[in-house]
Amino acid sequence: MEASRNSEKKKDQTAVSSKRPVDINDWNKDHVRQWILEIKVDEEDAEIFYNQRINGASLLLLEETDLSSIQSLSLNAKKLIIHNIDILKQKTQQQNDMVTQSCSLKPYPFSRFNAAHRYRENSILDVTETGPKDLIQPCHEFKAFVNTAEEDRMKKYTYEVIRFAAACMNSCTNGTIHFGVADDPHGQILGIRVQKTDDFDVQQSHAIEKHFKLERSVQIAKRCIKPPRFVEVLKADMTSTGKCVIEVDIEPSSIICEDIYFNTYEVVKNIKQLKNKDKMQEAKPTGKKSDGKSFFIRDGSSSKNLITSGSSKEYEKYIKDMPRLSQLRKDAEEKHLSTVKISVQGLKLCEMITGGTQSLDRSHFAWYIVVANKSHPVQLENLRFLLHMDPVAVLDFDPESAENGLNKLFEERKINVHLPAQFKITGAVEDIANKLKLTRNTSWVFCNGGTNEETPSDADRWLTEKGSSVRDVVSFLCRKDVLPQKKFLTIFLLLSQDIMKETPRLEETVLYNAAKCYSKDAVMFQLLARYHYIKKCDFTTAMSWAKKAKDHLKDNSYICDTVSQVLVRELKHAVHKDKDNPIKPDSLEEYITLAKSAGEACKETQQTAYREGMTRLQRLKDYKTYNTAGHLGELQTAAVVIQILQKTPLFNCLGHILSGEITFEDLPRKNPELKQYYHVLQKHKNYLIQLKGTMKNHFYFLDNFFVNLVPFFAEKDKQKELTKPKVSRYFQQYTDLFCNIHWSELVNTECINLMVKIEQTRQCLERNKGDSYTGLLEYLYEKDSASALEEIIQQYDFILKLKKEARHLMDTVNFIYANVILANIKPESQYIRPYQDLRNLLLQIIDQPTPFSEILPLHYITVLLLRQEEDCALPTFVSQMKLSYLKDLRPVSNGKRAAVHFYLGKDEGYSGLISHRDINSCLGSEQNISTKWDDEKIWKQVRDCEKLCRVSGKICNGFISVAGVKVYPMFRSQLNNESGTKVSFFIGFSMNGPVALDIDFES
Repeated sequence: MEASRNSEKKKDQTAVSSKRPVDINDWNKDHVRQWILEIKVDEEDAEIFYNQRINGASLLLLEETDLSSIQSLSLNAKKLIIHNIDILKQKTQQQNDMVTQSCSLKPYPFSRFNAAHRYRENSILDVTETGPKDLIQPCHEFKAFVNTAEEDRMKKYTYEVIRFAAACMNSCTNGTIHFGVADDPHGQILGIRVQKTDDFDVQQSHAIEKHFKLERSVQIAKRCIKPPRFVEVLKADMTSTGKCVIEVDIEPSSIICEDIYFNTYEVVKNIKQLKNKDKMQEAKPTGKKSDGKSFFIRDGSSSKNLITSGSSKEYEKYIKDMPRLSQLRKDAEEKHLSTVKISVQGLKLCEMITGGTQSLDRSHFAWYIVVANKSHPVQLENLRFLLHMDPVAVLDFDPESAENGLNKLFEERKINVHLPAQFKITGAVEDIANKLKLTRNTSWVFCNGGTNEETPSDADRWLTEKGSSVRDVVSFLCRKDVLPQKKFLTIFLLLSQDIMKETPRLEETVLYNAAKCYSKDAVMFQLLARYHYIKKCDFTTAMSWAKKAKDHLKDNSYICDTVSQVLVRELKHAVHKDKDNPIKPDSLEEYITLAKSAGEACKETQQTAYREGMTRLQRLKDYKTYNTAGHLGELQTAAVVIQILQKTPLFNCLGHILSGEITFEDLPRKNPELKQYYHVLQKHKNYLIQLKGTMKNHFYFLDNFFVNLVPFFAEKDKQKELTKPKVSRYFQQYTDLFCNIHWSELVNTECINLMVKIEQTRQCLERNKGDSYTGLLEYLYEKDSASALEEIIQQYDFILKLKKEARHLMDTVNFIYANVILANIKPESQYIRPYQDLRNLLLQIIDQPTPFSEILPLHYITVLLLRQEEDCALPTFVSQMKLSYLKDLRPVSNGKRAAVHFYLGKDEGYSGLISHRDINSCLGSEQNISTKWDDEKIWKQVRDCEKLCRVSGKICNGFISVAGVKVYPMFRSQLNNESGTKVSFFIGFSMNGPVALDIDFES
């Protein structure tokens, strides 16, 4: 029995060591020496063998006669080596047989470059080298490309590409030539190492110009011969080999090629001929040069030249038949298009994951478990939805996930990394679950290596090496005493190249055909517009389709926005292409004119969105939100205009000019360089002067929209998550130009003019978003915001000490907001004014004449601070606040509700105003009252923390009456009981008045 075990052990060692490459052909002399020692050859003999410099490939070729020639090698060593080489050969043959039988791969999708597709080393492509099939399915040609000398590699590559491409184009068939794929075994993935991928593209382009020669043929060939594609090759254990397969697709579309035929010139048969020819030309620089014309077609699995020294009859016959071949190609394309179907897999996935609710936050599932294999880099951006799912566990089979896979996507999230062995039940289940911190953070289980502690396994060894431990993970997670008994969904995110289908890149033709089929569907025209301005940068055609879409659906803001997006993209594209610095006056005129057109189109989108919003308010169960694209588009346009102006001599004084501090008339006198720009700037003077105000208005609107309005249902604000980063980027650009002063610099500056200091202080406020109440409220929801608020309070301290005519009503209001918010975030701050001082300050301004636009922020802060005053006309303030909300925010509030910024607390003063962060401190680490306010269990936790004041009132006609104030619930349906019924509840303060939360009916 012991002998048997030793024999097995020896056999395993003989086959492969985990420290050596799986493929014996990849062994170097050190690997061979290691193997020699493992098969019990003496150290002395191993050293002799090592000195022969035998690598893995030559080891497999060793015969007994070869060993006999090494005189100093012992007989013992020779016998052991020969015996074990036979075992190695058997193992290698078994591996090759296994690869041939079971590991076949689909080729990379034809004419695509961003597909999530990779090859596995030694696997077999399930296509063969062929001639034309149906002219649409590509024919294939394989080139191993492994024995080509480095200096000859590019010549060999371009020769093979031109030869194959010409053959496909003359045969009117699609085709793909693969470099790094073996002929024997047929279609085996070998891969090649490439240092500079750009060289292949450049040399391919040069070769097309050289060998197709005629201008028309060159232009067509460049459209038919696609750039080289570099497909990554993975090892059997799914880690990278550092190799790739180079592929070139040939697509001779009938629209491009028509019935043209393609001769090639100077395409020599092989590298040897090329070298000989070079030498001959060097030796004979004079004399008549042969044009070396050839005409290739696909003939079975190879390319055939019909122009031979013997006869040209076959060539002439083929040329006459080209119109028929071209028509066959055209028919094949039309037939293929008729079978193309639109995929709705994305919609099905959405339905499945959300349980039909279309929202992760309102999904029927409490827990998600994700099982994923290796993801391709191009897929990661489309997998970002997983971040919002907050899965309880991820079973990751990608050994490189932490470096460039799914785990990398989650690197900023709190996750707990585990190995499967940690889930084995070795004690109390509850103790193991607590140790693993299940349900607190996502548990990330590396099921096939991926950490330093464990190496990956290939598909054949995984089952025996890791299968049982992964079964332990599944068994553990499925126990009733591990995950709470709620609905949970397991998603198998199998991003496998084996299930990918070949999808030819025929977007344009498909879209045109779809537009014909759905000739009254504006969305089809919109898609064509987007295709032309995004993919092709053809803005004239894009605008034509965008206007056609708009004519069909005038009242749709998203369709309307396509026109503005075409103009914005055209502007950005033109500026990006312009390498002049400074920009020429003529170009400046062109760009500003285009920017004005884009701005007008954005304004039209805003007006359409406003009308759309008003219409939606009349509909029941329409929760589509206001389209902010018009506002974002105008900001984007203004940002590009600033970039343009910064590339003129205006750069140094641009902020002063656009702020109106320097007139346009003064420019030529101040800077002679600007004389040539003067007529352009004067022509667009009004537009440029309004640029700053336009940007500021949009910042204010978007802050108001995203701060004071939240999703109608308890869920994350996806619209805000997508939009705010862009707005922040434009705001940074705005402040760098118009508010380029920091408070720390201003405080330390002595002997400064008072008017200058006032202006610079206001710039500091604007930079910190302290000049608007919505900007201040936003600090409630941000981390580390106390220092900015302390600066803002100091800045308002300075302004409020000025004469009355130098300050505004909103200066006082914003000062009060800043104190209230800072008191909530950092109650120990030395800059906070006493609560009573703020109350007195508020009483001084509350009766002053107030512009309608300032009623909402003034009355909201009044309700907050004077909530406990007996002689305060609170019902009046609430009523006026609601009216102001209706005017300011109601038109854009569809699908939204007023945000609750504060809750009524038990204490007085600042402590009586409870923010969401105060409530969240009572909840679990990942729980948020802002997105869980409809969860009864959350409110039970809030009650237990005893921070909020519970109020009693009576139902009266759909609202609750409390001390003469009307308090409405989140949903009217919550008050179905008869009037007069007593209820208790918590109060939240929103811009649309007080809101009743966690309502209980008193018996």
